[in-house]
Amino acid sequence: MGEFIFRLDGREIRACEGQSVLEAALDAGVFIPHLCHHRDLPDIGGCGLCVVGIGGRTVRACSTPAEPGMEVVSRSKALEHIRAVSMQLMLAGHIDDCNSCAKYLKCEFQMLIQYHGATVGGLRGTARNLAPDESNPLFIRDMERCVACGRCVRVCREVRGVGALVYADDANGRKIISTKAATLRESDCRFCGACVEVCPTGALRDKGGVFAERFCHGDMLVPCAYECPAHLDIPGYLRAVRQGNCDEAFAVVMERAPLPRSLGAVCMRFCEAKCRRQYLDESVAVCDLKRFAAAEASGNWRKGFRPAADTGKRVAVVGSGPAGLTAAWLLKLKGHGVTVFERLPEPGGMMRYGMPAYRLPEAELHADIKEITDAGVELRCGAEIADASQLSGFDAVIWCGGAHAGVRLPLVGADCAGVLTGLDFLREIRMGKRPQIGGNVLVLGGGDVAFDCARSAVRLGARAAVCCMESGDKMPSTERERAEGGAEGVGVYPGRAFVRLISENGRVSGLECDKIRSFSFGTDGKLRVETEPGSREVIACDTAIFAVGQRPDIPAGTGIPLTKRGLAAADADGRLGGKLFAAGDAVSGTSSVVQAVGWGQRAAVSADRFLGGDGNVFPVITARRERGENIRDNPYFGERRIPPEQTPPGERIGGFEAYEKTFCPAEAQRQASRCLQCDLRRDISRPRLYSEFAFVREARK
Repeated sequence: MGEFIFRLDGREIRACEGQSVLEAALDAGVFIPHLCHHRDLPDIGGCGLCVVGIGGRTVRACSTPAEPGMEVVSRSKALEHIRAVSMQLMLAGHIDDCNSCAKYLKCEFQMLIQYHGATVGGLRGTARNLAPDESNPLFIRDMERCVACGRCVRVCREVRGVGALVYADDANGRKIISTKAATLRESDCRFCGACVEVCPTGALRDKGGVFAERFCHGDMLVPCAYECPAHLDIPGYLRAVRQGNCDEAFAVVMERAPLPRSLGAVCMRFCEAKCRRQYLDESVAVCDLKRFAAAEASGNWRKGFRPAADTGKRVAVVGSGPAGLTAAWLLKLKGHGVTVFERLPEPGGMMRYGMPAYRLPEAELHADIKEITDAGVELRCGAEIADASQLSGFDAVIWCGGAHAGVRLPLVGADCAGVLTGLDFLREIRMGKRPQIGGNVLVLGGGDVAFDCARSAVRLGARAAVCCMESGDKMPSTERERAEGGAEGVGVYPGRAFVRLISENGRVSGLECDKIRSFSFGTDGKLRVETEPGSREVIACDTAIFAVGQRPDIPAGTGIPLTKRGLAAADADGRLGGKLFAAGDAVSGTSSVVQAVGWGQRAAVSADRFLGGDGNVFPVITARRERGENIRDNPYFGERRIPPEQTPPGERIGGFEAYEKTFCPAEAQRQASRCLQCDLRRDISRPRLYSEFAFVREARK
């Protein structure tokens, strides 16, 4: 595209063929007042603020093409008079109360009022006394603040192809912005948020609580990816699933997390908790669709993909759980040599030894790990690291040893026969052993691990229940885990304060406990419990399992500095000092697989920088298809969420096989089509306020 020069108020402006006078001026850092113009939208010249003089004619800069050698004037008394009248006309229909607006100090129109020193002047105010409309999902329409610039109509119609917003006339013949039907939903709105993003006033706003911050930009506009600890490109892989390209979807996940099958099985679904679709009906089935893509991918994503050239640096990763495997994968793809040391017989960490096989099948975990070793990561199992000298030949060391030591509460009777820790119990099962648990198992704890233990006990033929301090709706376990455990016969004793474990003939026979009226933690961090008088009871059991937390067990000889809690004393980026780094549960304490993946990412970034890299450890494995901005043509947008098919509870409790099936391709396409594609909003250009322009002061003289 050819470049040329024209002059604006005596200043040379470089422009490209096809640019308007306004666009060229703004690109050059010279401010010409405007409101209806937006870089991503077709111009209509509606606001009348961008008037300039060219050859004695007054024209609108937004709709006038720049030409070589033209002389443009943007400052004169006549032009300022036209702008003043335009501002007065807009102010006359705009509520005269900026201070009460949620967009105060973040409003383009307010900045223009300040720039011009504008007032209504001699015009009579024509505010319509309209109350903000909060009846629509996700958005507030406060039309008393609308200046009818038309940006929202243009982005909805011209860019998104939807047309839910239209121009209309009110009872007095004034131009207003309305919905095509009575509500946004009835107008076939896709709730992409583009209209809110381009609105220059407080007329269109996001409802509070949808985003991490009230007015945000960039990654925060995609709540699912922003809240995901691994920051996966969730809209990217959902789009690929919708288009029937599971290899692309698989590759998108692998760019940040080398465990798509495992995450598809056991992810905590932080993304779904923040999904904007939930405000319409239910969240998108993000996790289930990730699992579908992993199951359907053919392996073609690997074609043409290779790690970077060898850097000559060697990294030792201690621990082969999700944090260690993630760090190893990313550093290997960056070109570093990576060796993973695992003290247990098989790799996988807590994914293998701390989770039942019905949640994460052996074959899926094995397939994820094979992707990592196929890339060239060396894996040494049965290799316990107890002393720093064992790793002296490595340029960097990342400790990802996890939290494999189960916690026993200091109760009377905690050391008698038949009392286990949850991790020991689950580990024995995953190693092919069958713990002798009798017929009545009580699990002390209310989290997901507690339900893993109870549901595993049911599969071993026992009756099982969990007992915890929290009330039923405050239990730390997920709602899904409680529902599926209940369907399998797991009982729940909520709101109990543990007193002691009682025994007969040296073996546990029950838990003595009180019912809790309330409990809280004081400013000193100590637990304060108020129990109900006369509520003491004994819950019978012949096996008691503590599932109240885990802790790391980091050998002193490793030289890793520890906190008072025995955790690795790493900073938020996994740095311990020198060539030492740490990640995962060894740093944070008990967390989830996806949170451990996030830790592995940060440690890999820090280690790469220490080794002389730029810290950009995330590879581009697959080229993204260009995102289609027209989102109207989606016949499945209105689909409701459906769960994947499950084996009935009465059948699945007979063994440890996976009981949840994946979607069929047609179901997956429909479910992926429910995504609101929030990442499209992130692509919209952010208008600059007049104070951000280099030559704004000169322009005002």
